[in-house]
Amino acid sequence: MKCKKFITLLLAGAMFAAYLPDMGVSGELGEVRAAETAETPAYLDTSLSFEERAADLVSRMTLEEKAQQTITSSAAAIPRLGVSQYNYWSEGLHGVARSGNATSFPHGLGIASTWNTDLVQEMGDAISDEARGYSNETGKGLSYWSPTINLARDPRWGRAEEGYGEDQFLTTAIAESYVNGMQGDDDTYLKTIATLKHFVANNSEYNRHTGSSDVDERDLREYYSYTFKNVVENTDVASVMSSYNQLNGTPMPANEFMLTDLLRNTWGFDGYVTSDCGAIYDIYGNHKWQPEGMDRAVNSVEATAFAIKAGTDINCGNVYNVNVLQAIEQGLMTEDDLDKALIRLFTARMETGEFDPDEMVEYKSDEYSFANQVENGEHKQLAEDMSDEAIILLQNEDDFLPLGSEEKKIVIVGEMAQRCTQGDYSADPSDENRSTPEEGIRAAAARAGSDIKVDYINHYGVTDASGVKYLQNVQSVGFGYEDSQTVTKQAAEADAYKACVVETNSNQNFGYMESGAYVLYKNVDVTGLKTFSVQAAGADGQCYSSTASLHLDSPTGEVIAVADTDYTDGWQSYNTYSSDVMTEAEGTHDLYVTFEYNYADVDFSAEEEELIENADAVIVVAGTRTIDGEGALGNPDSDSAEEVDRQTLDFPRNQAGSILKCAELNEKTVVCISAVGQMNVEPFKDEVKAITWNTYNGQAQGNALGRILYGEKNPSAKLTFSWYTSLYDLDDIGVYDIRSSETSNGRTYQYFTGEVTWPFGYGLSYTDFEYSNLKLDKTSVNTDDQIQVSVDVKNTGSVEGQEVVEMYVVSPNAEENDRPVKRLKGFDKVSLAPGETKTATMTLNTDELEYWFEDAGRFDYDLGTYEIQVGPDSATSAVTASFSMTEKASPTLKTVTLTGKAIFDETEIGEPAETTLTAALSDDSFIEVTDVTYSSSDESVARVDENGNVTAVGYGTATITAAVTWNGETVTGSYAVAVQETAGKDLYYITSKDGSVVIAVNGGSTASGALLIEWENNGGTDQQWSLKDAGDGNYYLVNSKSGLLATAESTEENAGLIQREQTEGDANQLWKLEESGEDGYYLLVNAGTGYAISRGPSEWIDGWELKPFVMAEKNAEDDDQLWSLDALITQYTIQASAGEGGSISPDGRSTVVENGNIVYTITADTGYQIKDVLVNGNSVGAVSEYIFKDVNADASIEAVFEEAPEPAQPVLDRIELSGLDNVKTEYKQGEDLDLTGLIVTAIYTDGTEETKDVLEEGEYKISGYDPDKLGRQTVTVWYGEKSEDFIVEVVKAEDPDIEDPTDPNPEDPADPTNPTPGELTDPDGEKPADTEQPDGNTEKESAPQTGDNIPLAGPAALLVSAAVFCIGVSLRRRQR
Repeated sequence: MKCKKFITLLLAGAMFAAYLPDMGVSGELGEVRAAETAETPAYLDTSLSFEERAADLVSRMTLEEKAQQTITSSAAAIPRLGVSQYNYWSEGLHGVARSGNATSFPHGLGIASTWNTDLVQEMGDAISDEARGYSNETGKGLSYWSPTINLARDPRWGRAEEGYGEDQFLTTAIAESYVNGMQGDDDTYLKTIATLKHFVANNSEYNRHTGSSDVDERDLREYYSYTFKNVVENTDVASVMSSYNQLNGTPMPANEFMLTDLLRNTWGFDGYVTSDCGAIYDIYGNHKWQPEGMDRAVNSVEATAFAIKAGTDINCGNVYNVNVLQAIEQGLMTEDDLDKALIRLFTARMETGEFDPDEMVEYKSDEYSFANQVENGEHKQLAEDMSDEAIILLQNEDDFLPLGSEEKKIVIVGEMAQRCTQGDYSADPSDENRSTPEEGIRAAAARAGSDIKVDYINHYGVTDASGVKYLQNVQSVGFGYEDSQTVTKQAAEADAYKACVVETNSNQNFGYMESGAYVLYKNVDVTGLKTFSVQAAGADGQCYSSTASLHLDSPTGEVIAVADTDYTDGWQSYNTYSSDVMTEAEGTHDLYVTFEYNYADVDFSAEEEELIENADAVIVVAGTRTIDGEGALGNPDSDSAEEVDRQTLDFPRNQAGSILKCAELNEKTVVCISAVGQMNVEPFKDEVKAITWNTYNGQAQGNALGRILYGEKNPSAKLTFSWYTSLYDLDDIGVYDIRSSETSNGRTYQYFTGEVTWPFGYGLSYTDFEYSNLKLDKTSVNTDDQIQVSVDVKNTGSVEGQEVVEMYVVSPNAEENDRPVKRLKGFDKVSLAPGETKTATMTLNTDELEYWFEDAGRFDYDLGTYEIQVGPDSATSAVTASFSMTEKASPTLKTVTLTGKAIFDETEIGEPAETTLTAALSDDSFIEVTDVTYSSSDESVARVDENGNVTAVGYGTATITAAVTWNGETVTGSYAVAVQETAGKDLYYITSKDGSVVIAVNGGSTASGALLIEWENNGGTDQQWSLKDAGDGNYYLVNSKSGLLATAESTEENAGLIQREQTEGDANQLWKLEESGEDGYYLLVNAGTGYAISRGPSEWIDGWELKPFVMAEKNAEDDDQLWSLDALITQYTIQASAGEGGSISPDGRSTVVENGNIVYTITADTGYQIKDVLVNGNSVGAVSEYIFKDVNADASIEAVFEEAPEPAQPVLDRIELSGLDNVKTEYKQGEDLDLTGLIVTAIYTDGTEETKDVLEEGEYKISGYDPDKLGRQTVTVWYGEKSEDFIVEVVKAEDPDIEDPTDPNPEDPADPTNPTPGELTDPDGEKPADTEQPDGNTEKESAPQTGDNIPLAGPAALLVSAAVFCIGVSLRRRQR
């Protein structure tokens, strides 16, 4: 009987038992729970694990619904399941972004510059508080794509401000604190979902969509992946973002090695992975990736399959949702691959409490309301404190800072003093919470003295028009020789160039030239060279004039000539600017021509110059600027941002020229830099008194700068990157090698061999600190040890301050072994009053001293002597100590990962599915698993055999676990499975009698009040309906797409039908299905009006000739009122019944999809047994389980039971003695038997065991012991007819009262009443004869009977009675 007949049966009885949500327009979960007659589905059962609940939820989705869950910005709502539309894309790098007003903290480099992990966790906590406020107010998603933990190996990176610097250890420490703050400390729920990005080796913007970050295994393991590995292993971070770039030729979203083998199987990550936005498109559209074995690049469908199978669970973009169904259809991936991704996504959403009652989730309480959290006073003060600790004092000649009341005239210079730049992906603080440098300095000056005058020059004395950022165009350079010969080198002839392009116009000139650019002409003879010239064009207001310098052999080589350009009439008006050669040279050289701003091209007015000259302090605020929030791609006002690397580190818009001009007019010049990262300070560093640096420093940046400059706060921040002296010492930003070599200076303080202006970890204070008394609690360790390191730090100055104490470790033979110069492995920030000494403490975990050994394929260690250097920065070792690492500890079992088919439907019940098991050690190598035990948390749902094969047997959820043991240590891995009726079984098309149209939603609209229309059946979700039982014989018609209910607009005949939110008591929303008299057809009758749904006249709607529905009086003869319910999926019914004496599960009527399977379990009651099982009336025997497979017809199953015969009573099989190791076995002659410690266990034929106090019950006997006989004796313990022996020995005693066995009148040994040791006598003195048993064994003929006189000499019987407590204290019976 197929679905139409089945519908008739359902309507005649209990129509639907399946869960259908009671929902309104939004599909909110609260409305789902309000369904009075609905059975709570497993995904709402809070007693289950989040993963089990997620698996259950995904198992209820149709494949089409699953596909629409793969879009980060708009994962579709599924109203029938109570799933709301969800946006996985929120940003919170330093405040809740893109939402409205929120507290803005310093950007990433500033966060890390505090070196204050406690403060960072407080910040993360505050951001997530505000995120919850927005979520509770607006429903905003709780998945935050933060933090950025890519390492700033190159200062040109366009997003350098987002990350935490160049060092792995520091970045890890800051990121862990941020993640812990963001995700909260609730034992059950996540406050928000933190996302580590961008995984991995992604910090060059210019080529991220097309390029490959090529690294060797050492750099990958020790540097680029270090932060991700450690944050994953040390926190419960819930999400990771894969990056755009290729890694060694494979696009990261499709990189199975990185996303599965390393991230999940090695490090144990169990959250979800999202792609970066557009990164799936990049696989085929930009990278044009050609996987090994393919003879062409992948297309969009193949890219989708590769990425999902590799482990990228969700796509920021519209590639997955469009292509995933085709990928499954073409066999490129399976639905199970998609299921695993969605389970991870919904597990994370479950963990936020989205699907749980509000009262269970603290973060949904009023404490976390928008009003209580967003921009509250506590958060604003925290922002001020963080900004204070994020400003680095780089230079302070003659202790010029802090300023005070004696500096009466202050001049602020630069338009950036009026900016409160927040940076990319930033929060948008309210205007009243923002402070600019000008505002902050003025306020601090006013606090310092009411007579302090502050003037402001809001420019740099240079052109600063929108879009003006480049130098003049250059068409050629010329070389004039002493013989009057001139050699002209055109732009197109250059052998190489940086920070400019050769334009394709008729001039073929160098254009888009940035300050810091260079061009190279190789093998030029400079013998007799007298002049150097540049042909340049560009008018004032279009560009900047430049200074061209001629270098020998490198961009930093000897300068032999300099030529300044001037403005021309326009881009096509070229003039030649020449100069004499300053230093004569000979021979052939590579000539580098560098271009930078003409620093003399600065023009302040006379009044402004006078202000500067007469000031007691000149404060120039300079740096880079960007567009707050989204980023600055293509915006002429932005100097650096996402997609935009800096090509040079020169200050934009000739700010360096302005600084030099100020310093020339007044040596008391202070430069306050606010920038994306490092800047080129070499032109003016030696000309100014002081320099501060901060990145985009949050909403409080102006207030904080004022407090620092005036000494209200003592600077304590330290650099988190090396401040390179010359950019030319670095490889191209696209080169990802870290270690130095013969052709490279390397990168970061760990390997860089060039010159730095300020080292990593550097930062000054207004006081001084002294280090002493470095102590290690151990000086000899193994590779799995800890060393407690302490050092005394004294404030030797006159003001309070904070010092960041930095601990570096130098490996043995570092240079010979190609190891880092040193590595940061600990830090502590201490606050000290003037003259105060404190002890800073740090823990060195020796397992963090590992290196990757490529040949071995694992992490290992260098044994030998290590040096610990402690000081204020990476270049200063204030105190040192050493320790020896002499022994390698064995690696331990770290990660066990079990994966397998997660969702089973009816067609897969009873079919074993394989699992995949991996086990990784602490050295990141894998082992072959040989000792594993599998288990299922619910074997009524799924079973697992000893080989890990999982078989679904019943509906529900379960967790499959593998317990792997290696070297005595056991670690488990598990995953959830759900066995569910096929998704969509409860969905129907309401189809007209002629089958031509179905009821649909007008245009797919989900708006309340949308019209219902007729539409051709195209399979769309807007045509699918669920029938929810109202409990009174009526049903709600619930639309699958919108979650809205069909309702009658009025009681008038021919009134239109509309969709409405559910309104309790509104009978116009209730319908009866009345049979028309023709099988399978119904009248849909409105409970409120009594009218039936009918088809109205043809009408044009939205360009389609459609037939709207109307209400009409019931008329079963009118075919336009007749409808059939066509199930979305073909189904059959199986009727199960059980006779008296047992049960069958599931019982009653069950539905199975075509080709589906179902397992029946037959269980007899106590006293009964299974007699037979009848399938379709035919006997299949007395089976306890039966599986219907590949169902394609209705069926029945009946269980028959009969009374079971009385079970045979168990009899005693044997006894066992235990505790013999504790029983006394050597006695002095005449000494009584001591049974202390002896335990007797009786074992019965049914396998049960019994340990009891048998002496007390008179059932326990002992024979064979004679205290007067010397030598070995066999003592026999009897219980019933069974016995067991043990041996004792009697030795001669020195006590004269003991009878001598050599007495000439001993007892007659032949006397039958005197048994030989080990022998048993009956009361008549007869020795029982041995008898041979049927199995050939010989045992004693019989045991002594209760009350027999068993000859135990003297007081032994008393001792035996006293030993009763040792023989068994309690009566207990257990099943073996």
